[in-house]
Amino acid sequence: MDKLRLYPNLFDAELMDLRMPIMDGVTATRKCRVELKLTLPIIAVSVELHDNLDKLLEAGFNSFLAKPASIQEIRNALTTH
Repeated sequence: MDKLRLYPNLFDAELMDLRMPIMDGVTATRKCRVELKLTLPIIAVSVELHDNLDKLLEAGFNSFLAKPASIQEIRNALTTH
């Protein structure tokens, strides 16, 4: 989040892991949307299949990718948004 805070226009999209050591991806995405007012696409990525896509969309994610995601899946998600 520090890079996004310092350089908000540097990134076109973000792949956000749902499980991270300091802050989970849902909380980080909410902060990106509310505190930083970022509108860039944020794509949730997780090794665990997420059973509640509505929760992710409500948190500010644009879509979800299951790990391991192929280059084509990542490319499709990025071009969709």
